[in-house]
This record gives sequence, C-alpha cells and structure tokens, in this order.
Amino acid sequence: MAQDPALQARFAQVLAPGYALEAEIGRGGMGIVYRAKDTRLKRSVAVKLLPPELAYRDEIRSRFLREAEMAAQLSHPNIVPIYSVDEKDGFVYFIMAFVDGETLAQRLTTHGRLGIVEVRALLRQVADALAYAHQRGVIHRDIKPDNIMLQRDDGRAMVTDFGIARAADDTTGTRLTATGVAIGTPAYMSPEQCTGERAVDGRSDLYSLGVVIYAALVGTPPFAGSNTAALLVKHLTETPRPIKEVRQDVPDDLVAIINRLLQKNPADRFQDAASVVKALDFPDSIPKVAPAPTPAPAPAPVYAPPPAYAPAPSPALVNTGRSKPEKLADRTDAEGLALRVRKFRRATVSFLGWNALWFGINAMSGLHDIWFFWITIWPGFAIVNSAGKLWADGVNPWAALMGNPVTVGRGALASGERSASRLVAPEVLNGPYGAVVRRATGDHAAVLDHYAKLKAAAKKSGAPVTQDPTPAANELVDQIADYATALHRIDVETPESLRPQLSARRVELTAQLERASLVLQNLALDLLRLRSLGVDTVTSATEQGRALSDNIGYALAAAEELRSNK
Repeated sequence: MAQDPALQARFAQVLAPGYALEAEIGRGGMGIVYRAKDTRLKRSVAVKLLPPELAYRDEIRSRFLREAEMAAQLSHPNIVPIYSVDEKDGFVYFIMAFVDGETLAQRLTTHGRLGIVEVRALLRQVADALAYAHQRGVIHRDIKPDNIMLQRDDGRAMVTDFGIARAADDTTGTRLTATGVAIGTPAYMSPEQCTGERAVDGRSDLYSLGVVIYAALVGTPPFAGSNTAALLVKHLTETPRPIKEVRQDVPDDLVAIINRLLQKNPADRFQDAASVVKALDFPDSIPKVAPAPTPAPAPAPVYAPPPAYAPAPSPALVNTGRSKPEKLADRTDAEGLALRVRKFRRATVSFLGWNALWFGINAMSGLHDIWFFWITIWPGFAIVNSAGKLWADGVNPWAALMGNPVTVGRGALASGERSASRLVAPEVLNGPYGAVVRRATGDHAAVLDHYAKLKAAAKKSGAPVTQDPTPAANELVDQIADYATALHRIDVETPESLRPQLSARRVELTAQLERASLVLQNLALDLLRLRSLGVDTVTSATEQGRALSDNIGYALAAAEELRSNK
C-alpha cells in the first residue's frame, strides 16, 4: 500500500486533541503504523491503524481488536507495550510504545550478519519474551526480523506486532485466523503453519525464532524461493545448509540450539521457550540432534529446474505429530507391492504347512470327526483377504505365489503409481533431466493421494468436493516426461554440430517443461492446503476454501491449455 496523505489527514483529526500525528513509519498486512505525540504526557507513541478498506469487515476488525486486547495483557521488558485501543468514526486503532531504534530486518540490511555476542543476547531476550507470552496463552505466529525492534541506546530486543496471534484457549473454540489458510510470513513460517494447521502451539514460534537466529548469524534465512509455494515446500521437506559451512566461528552450543529449533516435527524441538533460555546457560542440557545425511554431489545438469519448483509434500513424508504411518497393506508403490507379495507368500506357505500338520493329526485320530477345518478357517480367510487386495491393486496372486516377477496392472497405474522408470528411458532418468521427472512423479502421486482423501472425507460427510484433478495430473506428468526426453535427445544425443539448429526448439521445450512442472507442483500444493482446511470448512464455503478451489480450477485450466498447445 502506498502512503495516503488524505487518509493520514483524516486520521489526524480523529486522534486530536489527545495525540498529534507526525509521520507514517511502517506498513504491514494488518495495519499502518504512525509516529505520534501524546499531547498530555509529552511522549512519543506509535499508533497502529487498521486500514479502512479492511475495518468494515467484521471478522478482520474483531481480529485486530483481539490483537490489541491480548498484547495489552502482556507486560514484559522485551515486549512492546500497548497503552490503549479505540474505535472512532470508522477508524480502528491502538496506541503503543514508540521504540526509538530500528527493526532487526533493517539492521541486517544495513550492517549484515550480527556478532556472536549480539546473537546470544537477541536469542535470550526474544525467547524470554515468548516464554512469558506462551505461559499466558498467547502465540505470536509471526516471529520475523520485521517484528523485532532493537532499541538504539542499549540494543535491547522488543517483540512487537501480535497481529496474527490468538489466545490458545481451547475452551472458547473461537479462531480469529479467518483471513488465510497458512498465516504468517513464508520465509519464517513453521512446517505446521505451512500445511495450514489450525492448532499450532508455542513450538511454532520457536521454529520461527530458529529461522530468525539463523538469518542473524548467516545474513539470510535458511530457505529462499521465488514464490510462496516454493518456500512452503522447502520448510516442509528440506534441511537448512549447516551453519558451520557458512560461518565457522559460530560456537557448537549455539549451532545445537538452532538445529533443535529448526526440527520439522514440533516434538523434536524445545518444548517451551524457557528451555531455550536454559540451554544458553547450560549447554549440556541441549538434546542431541542426529545429523542429517549429506547427499552425494550430483553432476551439473544442462537444465536446472527453477528454484520455485520442488515436489509437493505428501502426508507420509510430513510428520505433523498426529498422522499415523502408512500401513503396508495400503501401499501400492513398487517397493510396497513387493513387500506385500513377500508377506503373502510367507503367510500362504505357513498356512499350508500348519494345515498339513493338523490334517495329519486329525487323520491319525480318525477322520469321522474333521475338526482341523475349524482351526484353519480364520487364517484361511486372512489369506483370501490378502489375495483379494493384491488382485485389486493389479497383482496376480497365483503368479506371485509361483515366484513370477511382480507386475503392476491397470489398477495400480490408475491409482497414480506412475514411477519415473516407467515414464522415461533409463538413460533419460540417469541424465540431467532425471531429477525433473522424479519430482514430477512425486507431485503426481501427491495430487492423487490428496484428492482421494478429500473425496473420502466429502463422501463421509455428504458434502461436494473439488473438481477431479486426476486427468490433468496424468496429462501433466506425461507431458513432463515427453519434454524431458526431447531435451535429453537435444542436449545429450544430438551431435554438437547440429545443436545450434535446434536452439530455438530447445528454448521452447525448456519453457514448456518449466511451466508444466510448476502447474503440477502448484496443483499438489493447493490440494494439500485445501485438505488442511478440513471438510467442515470446505462444506461451509468459506473464503479460504473458495479461494483454494479457484486456485485448483486455475491449475486445471492451465493444464488444459498446456495440453492443447502441446
């Protein structure tokens, strides 16, 4: 939003005579901040105004006022205090202390990364402020450098802008986060915020604090991307670059604290902010984090996918602390089917062996009473059930028992198990475009998985569900395979002397591959976010649900356009 002199003049009239408005000093998604003078107490204050175009909406106005109400209850040396809140002549605003200094974001921009002593003080003060707020049921939900003020005189850190915080009170059942699915700033959001979790706790703030401290030490956040989708996926799936690789003078205890804060699973982080402060004083109390495996260096590809592209996370890969691991009986990928066939063979051989034993005992005691049948009937039903499930997933149970190779039939293929090896030749998969194809198959599987779960939930509740994305996802992954194969032939198989003649075609194919990859990734991510809303939210046609459904519609339209232009 650009500065609006007319708005500022009208607001100055509303504040007078108690406050003299001086200048605009900042803007954010939920308000405009002005510096003003308290005419009675002769002190500078900051005034946060909810923009008029948002103030007329009841849910946003309520959320803004709740922000002031919660923040006003917090009295801590590292939290910017709220003095008063008011609603007058259509303006909704509150008065808070004016901090003479700069934000951490401004400091990092002008001076670069901080010194070790400064970072320790910053971490201690912010963690202490969060511990105080969390004990009172207040979760900030948007910890970032822009929301941390540094006083000019003593460098004290002060947390501000509880603009998207809410009281963590399960007894009220009221959530004031109605203006978005994943609320926060993407570069600093926790994995659970990225998936749209509606019940985040203080450990989400601790993850964001870990990102802030990482940025303060290194100079940049651990993850970067050209769009929101890329950042969300990286928070969910990627491991930050080790701090020691970027800055070797960082002490081991500080590295251990940051690594613990940046764990994907909330259960693996510090369980409260007070533990962070304790870890600074007693490094031996820091739980050890197993180091992430270092991936083998990959050969430099001729074509590199855009930074925004990454496979959409599947619930099987993202541990939210509540979901259960996928059962073996539900797996239809090649590895899962092989394990299921092996288990089926062992169970069948064991069943036949026990049957022969009981039949022999029954025969020796006389076959006038065939009692062994009743002992084996229930294990027999289990064998038949396993065989039926394998058949439904495209595997011939009889062929599997005879030791024939497991082949996936049409059933499994239709369910989305399109492995990269079945889409392109081995030389393409092992070449510079193999990673693109593998990512596409991961996104394709995620699309089908998310849609299947959405459809099942909607069927259970009797509610409508979004448009079926399966045909579009199938078409997109096939297109990506075709583009990758064509580019491989140009870059690898075509004689070098002939490549200049194909340069225009290569540019066109690269653009098409890039676009198809992004459309498939965004489709998977939008379906994941739609799932996170829950069936009740979708069926009540809330703003978020409609917006995400529109996004999915746009992705499907883009896929159709790609198909027609192919």
